Amino acid sequence: MYQKIFNRESIEVMHGLKASIPLVIQFGVASVMLGSIALIALVLFLNINADPEPLPEKDWVKENAATNIDSLTRANARNVQALLIANDKAEQENITNRIDRIKLVVIHEFEILNRLEYSTEGRLLLGNVVRARGNYLNSLTKSVELVNSGQRAQAMVIMNTETLPALHVLQEPISKFGQAGTIFLSP
Repeated sequence: MYQKIFNRESIEVMHGLKASIPLVIQFGVASVMLGSIALIALVLFLNINADPEPLPEKDWVKENAATNIDSLTRANARNVQALLIANDKAEQENITNRIDRIKLVVIHEFEILNRLEYSTEGRLLLGNVVRARGNYLNSLTKSVELVNSGQRAQAMVIMNTETLPALHVLQEPISKFGQAGTIFLSP
């Protein structure tokens, strides 16, 4: 039995295997390297897709929020003008409630802009918008309070000298967010 296992042919096969051992090692090393590259590629692809919202969708949401802020602040200015004209207490209360609801929606839109704007220029612009809105909102609130306290003439003066000019100052930076898709792309 010993002779059958180690005959001349089996010894020649063993010599052939000795020559192929370096080839097997090289194939193993190449396989490990290829597997490592595939693993690295997989990890990188998973990280690319880590953000569920694609960039154009974020820009669209930012532009939509800016447009909503723009139109709603104008709507509130019109509401204050309607408040100045309204004689009925119930109508004045209705308009005041409408103004307050719009303020809440605008606050929500500002939260969206604040959450999605990452660029330095966009952050600076957002700071300008927030400051301008603060001035506008103070004047708007002052006008509403004067109307509700029966001081229409004074409210009209505040509306014309403070509120409407503050609205125009607010419109300039907020309109730039309408161009945000081309100017302030998020990283």
